[in-house]
Amino acid sequence: MVKLTRGERFKDARIVHNIHKKQTMDDVSAATGVGKSTIQALEDDNIERSVGYDKVAKLASHYHVTTDYLLGLTDDPSPTPNAVDELGLPESTIRYLAGIKQSENKELSQAVYSFLNSEDFPLFIYQIHLYFAAKKAAVVFDYVSKKMIEFTTGEYFVSSHEYNNGKPRQEVVHGLLDFYDEFEKKYTSTVYEIAKSGKYDQMVSNALIAQCQMLDRSEKELSLFANGTSEKTVSDFSEYNVNKTLWVLLKKMADEELKNVELPEIDIASIWKGEPNGND
Repeated sequence: MVKLTRGERFKDARIVHNIHKKQTMDDVSAATGVGKSTIQALEDDNIERSVGYDKVAKLASHYHVTTDYLLGLTDDPSPTPNAVDELGLPESTIRYLAGIKQSENKELSQAVYSFLNSEDFPLFIYQIHLYFAAKKAAVVFDYVSKKMIEFTTGEYFVSSHEYNNGKPRQEVVHGLLDFYDEFEKKYTSTVYEIAKSGKYDQMVSNALIAQCQMLDRSEKELSLFANGTSEKTVSDFSEYNVNKTLWVLLKKMADEELKNVELPEIDIASIWKGEPNGND
């Protein structure tokens, strides 16, 4: 294999490997801010010129090749994604996971990798995503509720005064209940409009709509959906689903692991009678 010179590498990156197709030096200079004379000097092996790393990095990023390729440290121009960039995880987490794999504790290593490789793991992540969306929706609901109360305070006090002005108690109570029913309808319709406005991402909007739909359900239906949770909100149901999915995932892992458990022979009769088992 012929080893490319420095100049050939930089020229190859611009013309052959360039993600933007073949470009002139002027094109690259305009796109990166690196002077044309610098690009020309890097592609000419007869010119010795010290170039700052930042310029090499800009060119590598623009061409979509590695700086190691341009500097002659590797013959592979393709950037290899690393776990930090691909997963968005901190390096300390990547090191921790790598350490588990290399650990002498094989059971822990197997548990972690079984968990991550489980067919239910994507569902678990999705349920977490739903839960966060539901929590955001709950914040929106609280905000809308406060705004609605502020907006209707005057109307409420007028209604209260009218129904308390010499009217029988039963009529007052019914009047206020009618007011609250109207308030709830306006409240729900307002949240529906906010959910459809595009102000929030789709999952948060869906959670807002789901919460509105829940307001129309009977208490009996809600108790079935809640499955024992004290509050009747979308975020409570989402939290329950996260826990349930995690439990199912872990149970499947445990059941799979228990299939391979080898149990030693045990002489229950000898142990029961307190007799020696002959292994002294």
